[in-house]
Amino acid sequence: MNGRSAAYLVGLAAFAAAGTVWAGNGTHPRTPVLWDKPGELDPPACLTVVDRSTDPVLHLPYAIPYEDTEVTPDEVDDSRTHQFLAFCRAFDAQHEPPLWLSEADVAKAGAKGLVPPEPLGPEDVLDTNTELAGCYTRITGDDERRPITFEMAAMGVDWDTTGLEAGPWTVYGYTWEPVANLWSLRPGVVLVSDGPDAPPPPPAMALEMAPGEEPYWPVGAEARFSACVAAEAGATVQLYWAEAADAPAWQPWGEAVAAPSEGTVELAAEVPAEMAGKSVLVRATITDPQDRSYDAYLRDVAIVFDAGGDTGTTGGIGTTGGPSETTSGSGTGGSSSDTGTGTGLDTGGAGGCGCTTRSPVAPVGGWLLVPVVAILRRRRPS
Repeated sequence: MNGRSAAYLVGLAAFAAAGTVWAGNGTHPRTPVLWDKPGELDPPACLTVVDRSTDPVLHLPYAIPYEDTEVTPDEVDDSRTHQFLAFCRAFDAQHEPPLWLSEADVAKAGAKGLVPPEPLGPEDVLDTNTELAGCYTRITGDDERRPITFEMAAMGVDWDTTGLEAGPWTVYGYTWEPVANLWSLRPGVVLVSDGPDAPPPPPAMALEMAPGEEPYWPVGAEARFSACVAAEAGATVQLYWAEAADAPAWQPWGEAVAAPSEGTVELAAEVPAEMAGKSVLVRATITDPQDRSYDAYLRDVAIVFDAGGDTGTTGGIGTTGGPSETTSGSGTGGSSSDTGTGTGLDTGGAGGCGCTTRSPVAPVGGWLLVPVVAILRRRRPS
């Protein structure tokens, strides 16, 4: 079970202790989509390139922690199912897509009394969310939600990217079990390209901690990151940080650095005193010579503490051009380790670059202990 699922369980326990549930499945832990599973499924590559001039279909393998098919009478008829979507942007560690996909879903759940006590507004439903309009696609449809069984998970999902805008996409698994639906982020980024003879797509990037590093820093230490990138020659990467908040106030962090056309860029910066005692969000923005940009986010909330003095050195930034390892187009790259990091890349059978990323973990912060109502109304995209 990943960190988000653990956080969900804590929230449900707190909510149940308050003596309120909506239905018989109210305290049932929602079953996530697993994008890696030790001994069964390697983590996905940091960067997966789909070359539509070769094949527009990308196979997405996934796993589940256990089967979950015992739908109770007070649930919707297609409860406890999985679905898959992709977004043209990434989200910081405190934000995710709306937990409801359509007004039809809301109506179906409402008929069973499975909606939050607070009214849902247009921004709480994906199909009516103005900020995300035109920025998402259903890999599988609402009428194609699949049972949570080992047999179904073993089949994986085929994503036909035909007709999509070329550029970077972030993939999510979605657990439909109202009232507490659940997103499961696929690590890394998928770059949809029309091949070497087409105009280059916008830049793509995914951000993680450098191998062996954790997002807990004393003031004055060097924070080190690794990002896989694909972009036109001449692109640059800039780090930003912000105190964790509903509307983060992003500040540049360190100097911009040149990015390779494909490969890994290593980023490092000194932790300033103004971060002391704060929970911090980290973003990296890649911008190409056409002024097209893409924001990638660290999937953990970082914790900064005052070490009582300068315990680190001023960070530098460097790049490593070219991919570090090549894999087949199997949909996986690299291998798991104790920290979930690894090397490798996944081209989806079409060429590309990247490095594997860490398994999804819950954001660090106080929301781990809030009641489930707060989890249900997770912060909207920012």
